Amino acid sequence: MTTEQIILNADVYANNIDKGRGIHHYILIRAAYIEGAYSRNKEVEQWKESKRKLRLRLMQQIHDLRNPWISVEERLPDEEGDYLVQVDSFSRATFGFYSVRNKKFLHLPPNVNVTHWMSIPKIIERR
Repeated sequence: MTTEQIILNADVYANNIDKGRGIHHYILIRAAYIEGAYSRNKEVEQWKESKRKLRLRLMQQIHDLRNPWISVEERLPDEEGDYLVQVDSFSRATFGFYSVRNKKFLHLPPNVNVTHWMSIPKIIERR
């Protein structure tokens, strides 16, 4: 709702409620209507923003499912633990331990740089 629409609606609403009680009453009713309309607009904007953030998070999760390898330039793991990593000097994946405190992968050969990482996939249970 635009500002003009809010003010026009406030005038109509205040005229219907006021019923000759005086200008002060009219102004108070009009102000309350405008304040309520603006707060509803703010709630709608907050809802739209939360919806946008949720959509972005879901898109990221879909991307992660399609391509589980995550560039270290994009982000690092949130949790400490073992991960599959790709390093610049190997043609295969290897294991690395990510340290949250050090903000780097440990237990790797010297002079290697991790370029990508992914969570270790869960093992399929056999029945």
